[in-house]
Amino acid sequence: MKQKNSQIMKPKNGKINNSVLEKLALERSNATPIYKLKYFVGGSQITPYAKLKQWLMELRTRVESIESMEYLMKKCKLEIKQQEDKKEYTTNELQRELLDLEVINQTKDLNRYKRTLRDAINEKKYVLNLIHELLDSDEGKLPDGSSLMDVFGNKELEDELEQDYWTVRMAKQAALDMSFYGRVGEGNLDSILMMGMKQQHKVLKLATHFHLQLDQGMALLKDKSMGSLMTTNNENQGKLEEGNSSVNLLKGFEENQNG
Repeated sequence: MKQKNSQIMKPKNGKINNSVLEKLALERSNATPIYKLKYFVGGSQITPYAKLKQWLMELRTRVESIESMEYLMKKCKLEIKQQEDKKEYTTNELQRELLDLEVINQTKDLNRYKRTLRDAINEKKYVLNLIHELLDSDEGKLPDGSSLMDVFGNKELEDELEQDYWTVRMAKQAALDMSFYGRVGEGNLDSILMMGMKQQHKVLKLATHFHLQLDQGMALLKDKSMGSLMTTNNENQGKLEEGNSSVNLLKGFEENQNG
């Protein structure tokens, strides 16, 4: 596969042909990457219960998309066959050309449905893998050791975990406000005040903890980066004094961005 891609991207004349780019754009998968699904779709939900609920919603979307594409593909194939049958019994040349044009257009539709189906199938696999990964981890267990899946159908437990989710979510949002603006923003504070008194206390207490933890972590990273930057600056200053005009002033950033 790597060799094939290399041949596509590095033609003999050194210039990529537009038709090659168009073919690649049409054929490559545009499925949502598993990284995005894990960290920005499920991961954004914070609690294990909310992650699982979100991924189940994502799974339903993919299953319905697959069913829809399979239906459209079958319908499109029948319509193509219908146009071809009509052509056999048509002597009018103009009508035959119109039927050919319809077949071409429907074939393009069929190819689009195939690509969408392929991506939906891939995304379905990704989501299923993420669900199993969660359920097999410590996050997939309730405090009593039972599976997180046992939550669904237990209305009382679902309500309890839903409340826990909003406690953590609002605490996170309030903590970010405190870290960047010095206080809880009006919108988030208004939402917090809609909760019961006990939950308000939990949210603000947790938000304060998150805020201090975040600020402490940022301070430690800042100190580490400052030390690295000072070392790089001293090296650059020495080179400049020696008359080296090709000093890379972003070297420190480039070397530490993955650290």
